[in-house]
Amino acid sequence: YVLGPDPGTTVPYISANFQQSWEKPGKFEYFTPARQRVLNQQVGVRIQGDFSRAQPMKSLRLYSQPATGVSSFNHPLFASKPISNFQRLVLRNGGNDFWLTMMRDEVIQLGAPPTVLNQAYRPVAVFVNGEFWGLHNLRERIDEYFLNNNTGVDINRVDLLEINDPTVEVDAGDAAHWNTLVGFVQTATLSSPADYATLQTLIDLPNFTDYILMNVWADNEDWPSKNVRVWRPRSAGGRWQWISFGAEASLGFPSWSNVSFDTLAFVNTDAATEIPRLLRKLFENPAYRSYFARRASSLVNGTYSAETVLRRIDALEAGMQHIMPEHIARWQYPANLNEWRDNINVVRDFSRQRPAIMLAHINTRLGLSGLITATVNIDPPGAALISTNDVMTTPIAGGIWQGQFYKNLPLTVAVAPHPGYVFQGWTLTPSGADVTGNSLSLSPAGNITMTARFTGAPIATATPAPNPRLTKTVYLPLSRR
Repeated sequence: YVLGPDPGTTVPYISANFQQSWEKPGKFEYFTPARQRVLNQQVGVRIQGDFSRAQPMKSLRLYSQPATGVSSFNHPLFASKPISNFQRLVLRNGGNDFWLTMMRDEVIQLGAPPTVLNQAYRPVAVFVNGEFWGLHNLRERIDEYFLNNNTGVDINRVDLLEINDPTVEVDAGDAAHWNTLVGFVQTATLSSPADYATLQTLIDLPNFTDYILMNVWADNEDWPSKNVRVWRPRSAGGRWQWISFGAEASLGFPSWSNVSFDTLAFVNTDAATEIPRLLRKLFENPAYRSYFARRASSLVNGTYSAETVLRRIDALEAGMQHIMPEHIARWQYPANLNEWRDNINVVRDFSRQRPAIMLAHINTRLGLSGLITATVNIDPPGAALISTNDVMTTPIAGGIWQGQFYKNLPLTVAVAPHPGYVFQGWTLTPSGADVTGNSLSLSPAGNITMTARFTGAPIATATPAPNPRLTKTVYLPLSRR
């Protein structure tokens, strides 16, 4: 955890003790907010990270120790995932965002589309030998066990790679199939229907598209030449998928990320690494350009809308704010609570401005015809949820929702009634759409208003439990060993 006798003279001190791949034995206890100890076991502890190892507070990787008779961390640690057995965990320091908000990567991870695997998260207060050690982000570790937990894939039948150009590190399986993909992309003509079809047998194209859009929206500036994790099942038809990972150099990160930066243009013209090369070739295909644009507009109007992201930021801040005064007193970063909140407001400002800027960049890059406004009225208000191109929109307090979409591109709008309501039909202004039950499809050349009509009344349902928050009840000192 310290510099050691000969760390070098420049950050990140590549010869320091904390840069070594040492594993030390330890004991791990985990307490719930209700002060119940649910884990108490021997672990192996390693320091994790790249440049962030030089932060005063390190990220720690925890390994269960089957030889001691306890083969996993057996407790449902994360409310967002129905998983109760973990072989490895990470106590993350926020990476390069340690000094600022400690939540940038979490804002992105927790908002990843369902097509993209993400690491579950919760904030925890960490004590080392009874001494308060600060706020850490408890996370799943990306490895073959993570893939098994999240997808059911056999841990012995998976390829998992970490790519920091030009290095391809094999974490599980091997890189033979990846090399096949790389070779194919180098010679393929993806405007050809045959080559385009072949590519889709090698990669999960919806996953790749959403992964690109996620990082473009966030303006991830420590990517795509590094921080790339890909995996595939080692089975017939197993296709490569990309995983959300290490994206904190984003969302207005000082001196790196800028809300106005054209990240798509950068990725599309970056050095000859695999993601830019693949994306450039995909953009040669008109069908893919249309799919990419439609997917982008739907995600920007739902997953990455300002309203959705701001709620996520508010929830993360609420889960951390009770411990931040003690964390700041321990590490002196940020300087005070107000500075921490100011840093979070930078992320909020980015989230408000980025959707419109991103849509404009895509319009220019793909040579599209501009945007139209689609208005959906729910009558009566609150009777249904709305999705566009299979992406749920931001929930609306009243009965009117609006989104921006590209002119003349296919748009599918669907409504899902809440309990107690029955869908009756659509009214469109102007008219002209293919209607299939509660879904309609159109290619609007101008602004359009759609009214979904319902009958009925709401049925009371149980209020969902709030997201877990870190509160004072977690601050239970561990007994000294």
